[in-house]
Amino acid sequence: MGSDLADIPKWAQRYARNRTLGVAWMLAVVLVVPCAMTGLALVCGWVFRRGQRSLGVAGAVFLVGLTVWWVWFLAVGVRRFAAYLSGRLYTEEGTALAAGGAPCVAGRATRWIGPLFGACVGATVVLVGLGSIPLRLMQPVTALYGVPFLVYLVLVQRQAASPFLLLWPFLYAVHAALIVAGVPLNVPERYAGLDVVIPMAGYGLLAALLGHAYSRYALWRLRRLTRSPEGAAR
Repeated sequence: MGSDLADIPKWAQRYARNRTLGVAWMLAVVLVVPCAMTGLALVCGWVFRRGQRSLGVAGAVFLVGLTVWWVWFLAVGVRRFAAYLSGRLYTEEGTALAAGGAPCVAGRATRWIGPLFGACVGATVVLVGLGSIPLRLMQPVTALYGVPFLVYLVLVQRQAASPFLLLWPFLYAVHAALIVAGVPLNVPERYAGLDVVIPMAGYGLLAALLGHAYSRYALWRLRRLTRSPEGAAR
């Protein structure tokens, strides 16, 4: 039984580090909203071509409003949203903090890392618009700075972040390497922006769900240990 008691802190730590369901929901939103905006833009164009201008204008106005909200969400609301979801989704399980860190919702970048990443994104958009970066290579170019940034976000939390989240930049880098090697993973050029959105959010969602699944296993082990006679006496 002594070894069982010694395992309780280990499994409690693993459970706390892998409470990533809030991250998964956040990335699901990041994945769905741009796809919905692309679909809405295509529908608006189709409506205009059908001669239904009033309906097309209404759709375009809604799309502009959605775009403004999306920019605000990515700049300000995404961290609050992830933190809120984590609190709500794990209400019945209480609060769990990994030793040496904060709840696993998002890393805290230093003052210059965040602006540098934003500048790289902006430069990529400009260079793609100017034709300096081919559309088919947009995702690999974003991987050059996106992968180190994602690795940093995980490692900066050390004991607080789920190790499964390292799969996120790894898979994104593999995706980029396959495109450079000529594997046809690109979407049609009219949806070129989704070349980044789908793998970025999709691989992050997969990593977060794997972390959440492991947290379920860690919680099961933890409950078994605390229900043991010696654990209950403690």
